[in-house]
Amino acid sequence: MQVNYTVNVRVTFVGGNFSQTHFSNMKTIVLNIFVFFLFSQGFGQIKLKPNHFLIKGHLKGWNGKYIFFSCKGLGYARIWDSAIVSNNAFSFKGTISGSCNGFITTLLTQRVHDLKNSNITQRLFIDPSVMSIKLSINHFQSAKLTGSKSQNEWVYLENFKVPYNKKIKPISNLYDSINNEIIRRTKIGLKESIYISLNNSLDSLNEQIKLKEKFVSEVESGNIPELESLASDYLIPFLV
Repeated sequence: MQVNYTVNVRVTFVGGNFSQTHFSNMKTIVLNIFVFFLFSQGFGQIKLKPNHFLIKGHLKGWNGKYIFFSCKGLGYARIWDSAIVSNNAFSFKGTISGSCNGFITTLLTQRVHDLKNSNITQRLFIDPSVMSIKLSINHFQSAKLTGSKSQNEWVYLENFKVPYNKKIKPISNLYDSINNEIIRRTKIGLKESIYISLNNSLDSLNEQIKLKEKFVSEVESGNIPELESLASDYLIPFLV
């Protein structure tokens, strides 16, 4: 059974004439409210199928040229995708079974030969999600990928390791300095007592280095309690 409702609305304007300008402004307000409602409900957002990813990129000064992306394979066996930059924008999309790691670069050859090259990104962790990245020519290393939970966790892990790596550095430098001194003095005739003293210092420093490096390795493998939630495949050190 169908029921029809009729609603009569009477609008009375008091204190002046309701001009065409007022009516136009009212339509604009209503339209803005409607658009806001659509976006607040998720309309306009990109919806991806399961296991699909999309990277939206921005790069000035490279229009009409190719940019390359890879998150499959290792080393020189990596599989690379390409896209042309148009209007300072580019995109990569595809399917992955889970988080994977890769790079974006403008290099035509030997893309993973030098991972410190200014036109290849640091390692990126790709999730089945919509992500974005803003690049600058000769400054790819400082680019930040957003929209990836795995990337955020990787950054957290790297930041967690920083103070411990800083403690390893001076010990390693001192170790090298003493070792070089032993080599130098050996050439000019090093007394046995001095050699034993310096060698004992080396052994002690080496143990300190091993302990701190072991801690960093434990962090990377997820064996530290506070980082247990990060013990995932993408946190294990990669070759390239």
